[in-house]
Amino acid sequence: MCVCCSATGGIQDVRRKSMFKRFTNACVRVVNRWLPDAFLFAVILTFVVYVAAMFATALIGNLIFGGFHPGFEGQPIAHTDSLWNFGGMVTAGLAFALAGGCPGRQLFLAGEGDSDAGIFALGMLVGAAMAHNLGTASSGTGIGMYGAHATIIGFVICLIIGFAHIKRA
Repeated sequence: MCVCCSATGGIQDVRRKSMFKRFTNACVRVVNRWLPDAFLFAVILTFVVYVAAMFATALIGNLIFGGFHPGFEGQPIAHTDSLWNFGGMVTAGLAFALAGGCPGRQLFLAGEGDSDAGIFALGMLVGAAMAHNLGTASSGTGIGMYGAHATIIGFVICLIIGFAHIKRA
């Protein structure tokens, strides 16, 4: 009698063990390559649990107090005009790329004493104040009176600045 065809399960049992062994070996290789240190694994796991707990706490609190509204409709400070949502995010992304990074990075650099990043941070505050005072800021009722104009003008200005500073080979 062959070992593969024994009374315990036959050929399929050997294939399952082989497939499971290949899967576990692949998992071990991934962990050894990307998480070689147990302390690093503990730090990452702590961060994941922290983020999950923050999400769960906010979700449960909103469910208890009636602030949970699934979907895009009925959100407190967001409108559903997807064209201008997308346009505004493209303009913001292009502006941040031209400025040298995301706002969080600029705030960290400003905290480290980078004066360019400090001017960037002050510019974000002044820009937000101007958006609210000039009627370009959006709300839950829709985009601002001049929000579409500001989005298009800002995108065009960012394109002009970007193309003007292309380094040619």
